[in-house]
Amino acid sequence: MFAGKFICHRCKSMFELKSQPGLEGVQARKCPECRSADIDILPSWVPLTYNMNLYDSPSLWEYECHQCQTTFELPVPSGPTEEQQRRCPSCGSRDIERLTVLVVEPPLYCG
Repeated sequence: MFAGKFICHRCKSMFELKSQPGLEGVQARKCPECRSADIDILPSWVPLTYNMNLYDSPSLWEYECHQCQTTFELPVPSGPTEEQQRRCPSCGSRDIERLTVLVVEPPLYCG
């Protein structure tokens, strides 16, 4: 069974899925817009109308390698998995830090 709010990495839409009898497993977990199964669960407090897309701008992200101290730019990754697999183009180290700051403010809520 599954239910909750999701974000699609292909078309960047946010949507809610509810448990439905007979629709179990991965096949039922698809984006209603583009039918992609490349989706992630969102925290329950995020409103569906909130724009949480971190992967649209800027077009290049700046990184620094902790191993060789090189600063370099790479195109924006398609998602968090791609960013985690990045390496320094000079020495090949994965010990890199993104210098580009993503400005994402959570929505205000009363609690």
